[in-house]
Amino acid sequence: MERVWFKNRLPVLWWDQPTRFRDPANAFEELVSAAERQLKKLNESNRRPIGLIAHSSGAQIAVELTRRVPERIRSLTLLSCSASVPEAFVRLGSRLAAEHGFLEPLVASAEARLSAETFWPLLRGINSIPSFTDCYWKSASARARYNEIAKGCRPLHAKTFQLVMENLLDRPPLLFKPGGIDSKVPVNCFFGTHDLLQDIEDAGTRWSRIFPWARLHRLDCGHFPQFETAVEAWFKPFSTS
Repeated sequence: MERVWFKNRLPVLWWDQPTRFRDPANAFEELVSAAERQLKKLNESNRRPIGLIAHSSGAQIAVELTRRVPERIRSLTLLSCSASVPEAFVRLGSRLAAEHGFLEPLVASAEARLSAETFWPLLRGINSIPSFTDCYWKSASARARYNEIAKGCRPLHAKTFQLVMENLLDRPPLLFKPGGIDSKVPVNCFFGTHDLLQDIEDAGTRWSRIFPWARLHRLDCGHFPQFETAVEAWFKPFSTS
């Protein structure tokens, strides 16, 4: 999507993540390894560390790369990223339940015990709401342009999403595993003030625990800062501010 939206305006390689896995039970690990190989290629061709941009659930991969190979990373930009992807959907379900009451018991179950048994029924309930992704946006014009471009783009690979979510649900969050992150890679976190998947205060607190030196920014948008705000608001390739 970003490749079509921005064309050649930005010096960014928009990575296409793999959708086939040797071991589906370790799909997330294979995604991280594939991203690490891509990062190594960019390092070698550019002969310098690379700035990473991650949106939404992409933060899970970006953070793991920062832990594994910080010497290959110049900076990290996180756009509307949740420290816990499953919890982000529970939060979305809670907010949608105000208008769609059938979600209330599904949200309650997931809040009481977040697991595959409670998460997937909730997600199916959310997906049953026509055009539920409209609530991801503040700007109607940006949403309309996105939907038009999306007609010609590869859709979200449902099986990959399912496998990765199963990984994130079935094991302790990789973001908080012992060892932490020693490197002081510059980190900028951008949050949309109209993003229904986020509680900005909570998200800021969580990311500050992971990266105490991170700079937190609020933007007047929904879940897609890269599409709803000016590029200059979030894309700072040569700056750590």
